[in-house]
Amino acid sequence: MALWVKAGLGTITVNGARHAVKVGDYFFLPWAHRVEYAPDRRHPFLLAGIHIVPDHARRQPVEFVVPHSAEHPLAQCAWRRDVAFPFLRGLVHLQVREEAPLWLLSEYLVQRYVAKEWQEQQMRELAGLYLRELERTLATGHNPAARRSDADFRRLSDHITTHLDAPLVVGELAALLDCSESTLGRLVRTHARLSPVNWINHLRIQRARTLLTTTRLPVARVGERVGVPDPFYFSKLFRKHTGQSPLAYRKLTPIL
Repeated sequence: MALWVKAGLGTITVNGARHAVKVGDYFFLPWAHRVEYAPDRRHPFLLAGIHIVPDHARRQPVEFVVPHSAEHPLAQCAWRRDVAFPFLRGLVHLQVREEAPLWLLSEYLVQRYVAKEWQEQQMRELAGLYLRELERTLATGHNPAARRSDADFRRLSDHITTHLDAPLVVGELAALLDCSESTLGRLVRTHARLSPVNWINHLRIQRARTLLTTTRLPVARVGERVGVPDPFYFSKLFRKHTGQSPLAYRKLTPIL
């Protein structure tokens, strides 16, 4: 099974191994896997996935169904089998950009399935094309630069969430990672699909929503706690992200 994160955050547990995920995380799960999904409460993820049968008998009609239990008639049938691929060993986990061929091909396969365009020969050919693209991506995807990018983004994210109540200047954040502002911008866009400023504002508003629904702090104080001390600008920013004023949001969302 291929599984990728299109938006939001959460946790995916595969055969007992837990993975914190964000936009761009892409998995290829082994045959007969067990997967559990736990979306983030404040920013739940949106996932997409496709199933591939590695070996299917030619003389047996293909049923475009996934057996999710051992009791399903297709679960143990002889004509749907796993095979070993030299380039696949266990769970595969990488970061894939939305414009990457593997991402685009995966999205196309989902669209074909949703539209019920299930012509068997075409789907067999697309599955082969997908596996070749996955192999090509794996040959270039696990590189030191990609791992360094992930580590830098985690470091940046930890710093911002810890200092959300303070002024956050893009130049100073770039200095934290010892990179240019343009490099920082590419890093954030790759991982968060937002500009640095919009990403920071998104995090501020997410924290503000939590404070509005879990505390009785005055709205102005909530703004200060998320790094927006100007009450007028805080209200304007909150409305831009949620479509409501902070007070209206609090009234519609009872304090927990």
